[in-house]
Amino acid sequence: MKSYFFLSTLAFTLATQAGTYYPGGNWAAPEIKVCFAAGENTKRQLDSWEVNISNWKEKNKALVMEWIQSEFSLERTGVTFIGFEDCYAGGQFDVPIFFGKTNPLFRFMVGGTDGFALLGHLLAPGKLSGYQDAKSYAWFSSSGFSKAVVVHEFGHLARLQHEHERTEAKDDPLCKSEKVGAIGINKSSTHKTVGPYDPKSVMSYCAIHAKGGKNLGLSEGDLATLKFLYINKTDIQ
Repeated sequence: MKSYFFLSTLAFTLATQAGTYYPGGNWAAPEIKVCFAAGENTKRQLDSWEVNISNWKEKNKALVMEWIQSEFSLERTGVTFIGFEDCYAGGQFDVPIFFGKTNPLFRFMVGGTDGFALLGHLLAPGKLSGYQDAKSYAWFSSSGFSKAVVVHEFGHLARLQHEHERTEAKDDPLCKSEKVGAIGINKSSTHKTVGPYDPKSVMSYCAIHAKGGKNLGLSEGDLATLKFLYINKTDIQ
């Protein structure tokens, strides 16, 4: 799985925190409103990005809502996702989420992803036609749809970054067979880390691609990092 992400506890010691996050600032409100984008209207809106959009199936919408509401809550993570209805004009949704057969990325990006999340200042106002209120968006592949992929992309929406890009990942046995070229690249300009490396993080491709990885949710390290950001607000830049 490839995934691209751009954005902007004191009760927990650094020894219990483990995570990687984007130093771009928290959401203005802890409840982020998402909606399911679907239908021919959506496809026409995204034609300029050469997107092949499919309709969301009711069972998949139900799974997304179940997975995300069980993993994110104000009490558990300090940030949560609400809405989970079909997108409609004037709905003031923060994050439309798409479902498709191919990769809806800019033409210069490499295809073949299972998921994609784009946030913040890199989402040009009005660029996503019909979703001018959107502050972010996410997309999921019909061929790579799983709990781990969905939680991973929503983790990006909540500021979490790729754990496998920490330098310590080079020594992680789970990463030895990982095919992506980003293991241990240490993007210090767009990543901040807290606590030790977390090999169980759902934000790690290595963990997701390991046996049983498709069923991963937030790890204890992921949870501690979100609490660090949203409950104790230790870093709210």
